[in-house]
Amino acid sequence: MNSKLCTLLQEHGNHLCCWHSSQSSLPRSDWAPTVRQQRRRSNRTHASLREGAHSRRLVLQTTVVGTVMSQLASMPSPTSAEPSTASSSTQQSATGSAPSQPQLRIIQDRISFQPSVDACPQIDITGSKVMQEAPASCRTQDIPVRLYLPESRLQGLRSETDLPPPLVAIFSPGFLVSSEAYDSYLRFLAASGVPAAVYDVPQSATDPIDDVTCTEILGTVMGWCQGQPQVQAFLQDRAALPLATQTARTDSNQEPADIKFMLCGHSRGGKISTLQAALGEQNRRQIAGLALLDPADASFEGQGGNPRNPSAAELLGELTARERLPLLVIGSGRNKDCIPRNSNYESFYKEAKGDATLIVVKEAGHFVFLDKQTLLQQSACNLGKADPASVRAACALSLLSFANMISSYSLENSGCSAVSFALSWMFESAKLKYEVQTK
Repeated sequence: MNSKLCTLLQEHGNHLCCWHSSQSSLPRSDWAPTVRQQRRRSNRTHASLREGAHSRRLVLQTTVVGTVMSQLASMPSPTSAEPSTASSSTQQSATGSAPSQPQLRIIQDRISFQPSVDACPQIDITGSKVMQEAPASCRTQDIPVRLYLPESRLQGLRSETDLPPPLVAIFSPGFLVSSEAYDSYLRFLAASGVPAAVYDVPQSATDPIDDVTCTEILGTVMGWCQGQPQVQAFLQDRAALPLATQTARTDSNQEPADIKFMLCGHSRGGKISTLQAALGEQNRRQIAGLALLDPADASFEGQGGNPRNPSAAELLGELTARERLPLLVIGSGRNKDCIPRNSNYESFYKEAKGDATLIVVKEAGHFVFLDKQTLLQQSACNLGKADPASVRAACALSLLSFANMISSYSLENSGCSAVSFALSWMFESAKLKYEVQTK
């Protein structure tokens, strides 16, 4: 090899082409280290290229998560809305401080709930005085409910991917947790085209309502949503679109007026949502899927073995062994101070026989999913190190993505691998440490 060429290459750090040159000034003893240096340099170059491509791929994903985080933060709280009357439903327009905030229609009502005779067979429910002194599970209750409806702008959609899923999301709150703590989730779902409802369960720590009665309350809320003409009108507008008729799912056993529900719940609300799917035979065919945020299967009434407080995880296993029910579980890695391990999110995922996806946010606490925690909640449970806004944004996007999947063919064709693939980047873009399992 020409000595001048070899010298020029040596100046640029390349000694490999000079190995066979008798005029090379590179000692033979230094050949091996130089080869290793070249290989390390090449590996670093390829790693940088891969990292750059990965970073560019996450730019759009991070932007979406950031947009959701800012949207959730700027959405007005329900306390700023005008209060509704106790006897009739009210409709209002919720407008955000920013002019770009979507317009939402919020219907507030109070549903009269009469518990079943099985709740308190030893009490004569005909006596009004006895009913006033009866436990909460035996009394007639007024259930506050809020329904968030998107503004109907479906005629401007240009592709089938723009269509919102044809279902209604119902969020069941945790034990002694106000429904207002989940307001951002419902506003985000409604702004994305998914009608969403939430309710409160009138109870206290000293006078709780048993699980089966709470399940009956959820069934009553589902029936109330079914009878809302605004919900029927919105879903009918969606079904009337040419885009919807091309991709609509056909079900010969489904009546045209039936509404599909995605039941969501946090903590004990996840247990109640699961029990509704397992015990609510009349509403079972209307449940398209379950989305549970750190569910808890413990008996909050301190009455272990009570048939009114069954294990939701065990019943979920029996249900999924008979029929298909898509399940999304998002657990918190630092909830052991609040929920026993044998009754936390792991028990729900373990008992599910299939179509289940589990995402564990490693550094999240049990109450980090709430928009705002009370002092009691902060002192009772560790909130973890995960950023609360990032957790809520990733969970809100996950609920929306899961709703789209369970209402289309994508989950049936691709299985839960499609769910984990679609949801993983949301938690990764939010810079959260997480684990994903599917089956």
